[in-house]
Amino acid sequence: RQQNSHGGMAGGMRLPMAMILCGCLYRGGSILIARAQSLEERFITELLPPSSARCIAGGAAGASSGSFNFSFDFVASPPETWHSSAGQWEDENFNGELSHTDPNPNRSWTMRIGKGGGIYSFRSSLGEVIPPQAVGNAPFVDEVWQGVAVDFGQHNPRTGQDYYIHQAGIYFDQTPGNSHAPFFSPSLARYCNATTRECGFASWGQQAHVPTNFTSEVLYYTRFKDCGNGAIEMTWGFHNLAGSSAELGWLNMPWGGVRESLYRDVMLSSPNGSAYQLNPIPAWSSPNTMYPRNMGGYFLFAEALSRGFNPNLVPCVNATGTGVIPCPPSPAPRTELSCTVIQLARNRGSFWAAQQGCGGGAAISMQCRECRSCRDYLGAGLNRVLATNNGTGATYIFPRVRHFVWLGALIACLPNSSTVSAFQQFAPVGSVLTYSDIPDTAQPVDNQQGLGWVFGTDTESQVAANTRGPRRWISSGGRVRVGGGTRADRDFLVGTHILSSSLRPGNTIAARQMTLTGELGTMATEARGWVNDVQMVGMFPGDTPGTAIQIVAAADGSQAGVTAAVGGCTPTAGASVVCTGSTTPGASLEAHFAIACGTTRYIGPDLYHFTPNNTNAVRPWLCSGLAETVRPDWKLVGYFVRGACATAAAAAFNASYCGPPTASPTVVPTWAPTDLPSDAPTALPSASPTDGPTVSPSAAPSMAPINPTATPTLPPAASLSPTDPPSAGLTAQPTAAPTFQLTAAPSAQPTTASPTTAVGSQGSPSSGGSSGEGASPAVLAIAVFVIVVLIGLAVWLAARSRSEKAAPAGSTAPAKSSTFNPLYNSFPNGAAPTETSTESTGYLDVVSEPSGSGDDG
Repeated sequence: RQQNSHGGMAGGMRLPMAMILCGCLYRGGSILIARAQSLEERFITELLPPSSARCIAGGAAGASSGSFNFSFDFVASPPETWHSSAGQWEDENFNGELSHTDPNPNRSWTMRIGKGGGIYSFRSSLGEVIPPQAVGNAPFVDEVWQGVAVDFGQHNPRTGQDYYIHQAGIYFDQTPGNSHAPFFSPSLARYCNATTRECGFASWGQQAHVPTNFTSEVLYYTRFKDCGNGAIEMTWGFHNLAGSSAELGWLNMPWGGVRESLYRDVMLSSPNGSAYQLNPIPAWSSPNTMYPRNMGGYFLFAEALSRGFNPNLVPCVNATGTGVIPCPPSPAPRTELSCTVIQLARNRGSFWAAQQGCGGGAAISMQCRECRSCRDYLGAGLNRVLATNNGTGATYIFPRVRHFVWLGALIACLPNSSTVSAFQQFAPVGSVLTYSDIPDTAQPVDNQQGLGWVFGTDTESQVAANTRGPRRWISSGGRVRVGGGTRADRDFLVGTHILSSSLRPGNTIAARQMTLTGELGTMATEARGWVNDVQMVGMFPGDTPGTAIQIVAAADGSQAGVTAAVGGCTPTAGASVVCTGSTTPGASLEAHFAIACGTTRYIGPDLYHFTPNNTNAVRPWLCSGLAETVRPDWKLVGYFVRGACATAAAAAFNASYCGPPTASPTVVPTWAPTDLPSDAPTALPSASPTDGPTVSPSAAPSMAPINPTATPTLPPAASLSPTDPPSAGLTAQPTAAPTFQLTAAPSAQPTTASPTTAVGSQGSPSSGGSSGEGASPAVLAIAVFVIVVLIGLAVWLAARSRSEKAAPAGSTAPAKSSTFNPLYNSFPNGAAPTETSTESTGYLDVVSEPSGSGDDG
């Protein structure tokens, strides 16, 4: 369940649903996978655009400093990481962790992925970057890095019809019939690959606002790839299911942000690629839209840039305190404002401090509100203000002042929960206070860390074919927004890239972007270098051919699995191929899912198959007729024609199912080797595997049996009579046809150069029985098996000899490849690869099932 970029395995990782598209050879309780990708990996990699060549080169073994690691095992974050109301849900949301450890610690990072495939935790050298999840009904479903999709044709906030499909999950509440606990978007597939240094995830996005009568038809695909040196390629994919009623016109790719206490400032990019400071940072509710085509393709979060003096922070007011007036040109603009506190009061959760003598006799009031919705506030962004008590010398910092003077006579601040009581102690009635801008605590740019986000310059929206005609997938291009939050306890500085899209049913849109960690001083230059590696693509059914797959089901419909259509397993008696499809969307191919609700199963395209029938309140987290604590489980099984897999609709899904084994072994061996190894181990496996199959069969069986004894076995009991003496030597070629009857007794002398060995009770060579008894049944059974195999081999060799004699002159039989890949029927890159380990292939080679493992993987 844990692995690093050097191919090492820690803990025996479980393959998700064991979805393997190749033959599996069991050895010693392990599964040997020969250069195979899991089905779940193919779902993701074959739909999303490929990684950039620069990222692949930067993350290649030996090209990048540092190491890549991943794990599917949950370890709780330190308690102080998350708000007290959110930490309890982290385990339920956890879906995987990946990290890069760099010799330069400023470029090391660790991210955690939620069930929906978005990022709910990102740790840089400064600490946890993602906000603490202070919104009580939205733990890990709002203030995270995730995709969001909106259908403006159905979205109508005025009537309470909010249409936001979150990648992370829903807002929950205690209303009867709603989810009393978080419902994170179901994970449909996931994989991690240590050699390619990446992990990918697929999920079913959810309508965020409940109760709702809207359904969701969006699948999210994400891939996160370590490009080395602190750079991460992040690919965000949106698939609108075929048959959907929505045309998605607004895609957050992604929605996200950082802790303002960690990165308080923002730098934007200009068209020439240089970076400049955004000062002041606007409030999120203020108009703050920017367009990538007018930018340099990135923006940066910074620890603490110099903000300088904001002349709007401490304005001049008129004599009556009813309005703001221009400050005199001389002396310099006011930087301080002194007031006398004359009254302190609370009113409906707000705190008022009436003050007089401010600004030459004017009176103002300071209002601090526990702000829930501050859309009535207009104007500048949030600033920090320093108050000094002139009598005691004590100081107090207001962390978020929305407007120092609003409507002419009001200081409006958005405090944390301790502001009110602390201010009452700091400034009792009669105190004289001096307000000023907070002293600049900025660091030199070269001494601080940054977090970069490279989203490109929206060149795709300038291509007419993308915005008009039958292959339209862009509406009006992209935009970028940055803004401060409202509640101080949320600690949230928002940043998002948005595409005004035209994502119609059956189509897919993906954005390949970059995230950078490291020193702020060099980050702008690095970001410019990645802009050309960013990509947005629109994909229509059939644009991304996948792997052909089949659903194989038992004759009674009790269970079913998935296999590759070419080179996959061959169904045994009692099973058959039900339907054929693909790992990616295609013309007439719709996504199919395996769903479990309690003991009931379903395979098909209906994501809401077990959802209670209530059109006014769609609740996919419930299983109809079962307790609320029983929640469904969904897995993607591929894309198939609707109705073609109906005979497997009620089957229990078992990804590796390929039919039941036969009751007993066949009497004679097969005439030719099977294309794939057997599903179960042989009774006596070889001591060690061969490096690869021989190019051609040997002319005769080997002369050395397995584990020969030092001396030949004793003659059999007298009751048995030997056959006629064997021939003095081997015949030039086998008999034309084998005999099908066993001889009455074994030969008196061994027929091979080295005698055979029978395993005794303690592993010693057999001596024909310790009490002079005849050969044991086990020995006879082995002898019969060997003779039958030799008979079959002789027949096959005879047939081959006749075939070769009849072959035209100069013709040669095709040689079998030494490392055959049944998935492709060809060698990767056109040449036969040498046998390699996990370190160079990037695939799981040996996976052991840990004892006592549960179903959490």
